[in-house]
Amino acid sequence: MVPQRLRPSEQHLLALVPPDAQLGPAMAGLSQRHRVFVMARISGRNQADSAKLAGYEGQNPKSLEVTGCRLDNDARIQAAYDEELRRGIRASSALLTLPVLKEIITDPKQAARDRIAAIRILLERSVPIESTVNVNHTHTLTREQTIQEIVQHMRLKGEDPRRVLGWIADAAPSDAVVLEGQVTTERVAA
Repeated sequence: MVPQRLRPSEQHLLALVPPDAQLGPAMAGLSQRHRVFVMARISGRNQADSAKLAGYEGQNPKSLEVTGCRLDNDARIQAAYDEELRRGIRASSALLTLPVLKEIITDPKQAARDRIAAIRILLERSVPIESTVNVNHTHTLTREQTIQEIVQHMRLKGEDPRRVLGWIADAAPSDAVVLEGQVTTERVAA
């Protein structure tokens, strides 16, 4: 079995891995060897080379390929790939777009609407605005609608609505429409 921590002679491999403070939860949950393997795969190395670089040993190249394949299919490794690739995309997109946005913003020859659009994009990416929207809907039934709903509900349950409502139940039409769904009651302080 391969030790999960790198040997002293392999510590230089950690240079491939971001510092612990920059690791996301998926990468932080991996062993040192797994972290090196993930970073080697993301940098473009094949399974066997990545496994060998991470300190795994094999009697032949095929056994390293099998080890690399096993690691590639590990859910924890896949979560770390996803995490690191997303981080890389965010970083590279910033590196690519910032100079272009800066050029548009500072070029007086650009149309004002283009400069404003570039500023808006830059602000949205650098200082995201968090919005919370609360939607409250109050539906008030008329007296007749309330009676219709009570009558229909009681009929659906096989009960006689006249037992509760008396003669008022006779005033409700038998073809009353019932809204499907769940009704919850919440007390709102005034």
